[in-house]
Amino acid sequence: MISIAFIDDYHPLRSSIIKLMNYEYPNTYQFHEYENGKDFTIRFPLENYIPAIVLMDLSMPEMNGYDATAWIKEKYPTIPVLIFSDIDEPSSLCLFVRCGADGYISKQDVSKNDNLNEAIKKIVAGENYFKNPSLYAFAKKRMQMSLKELMDGLDSLNEQEMQLVRYLTLQKSYTEKAVEQSISPSGYKKRLSRIFKKLKVDSTEGLYKYAVTVGLIKV
Repeated sequence: MISIAFIDDYHPLRSSIIKLMNYEYPNTYQFHEYENGKDFTIRFPLENYIPAIVLMDLSMPEMNGYDATAWIKEKYPTIPVLIFSDIDEPSSLCLFVRCGADGYISKQDVSKNDNLNEAIKKIVAGENYFKNPSLYAFAKKRMQMSLKELMDGLDSLNEQEMQLVRYLTLQKSYTEKAVEQSISPSGYKKRLSRIFKKLKVDSTEGLYKYAVTVGLIKV
């Protein structure tokens, strides 16, 4: 059986998911329940088991999922963590990655047991599980930089350059984007080139992902 440490402060949800998973996949999973991150850090070191995976909520009292994930990765780096939450902004994704999470699934998707089963199986097999793999890969690369380095990059932009980044879209041509910014297409390209150099990206797609990563653009 696959041993799961299930950390969430809402007991009815935990019970519902455990009941449904045991019904859909009998004799497959063994759940160990914890009220929040602090409860896990206190009880788990005294317990006689190692989970194959941790299913981790984010918003919890006493110790949230970010801090609990970081604690797990420091003390037990081989234990994978699957974040499950309704908090899925790109800035949160960066924090997941920074804390060492191996995957993310929304609570809406968790209610569909086949999705949760797939996520667990992939992570236990050593893979990652994220809705947007390319954004995850970019965030992971960027999170190797310090937060100061990321924000210093933004601080190096002037207001015109920041405006260009805020309104960046991948669906429009250079000419359309230039018109929106009230500059010529050649001027737009020059401004974009300066931004690439300052933020150390090499394409419009890379700039878009950078902006999403630091929360300038919401997706």
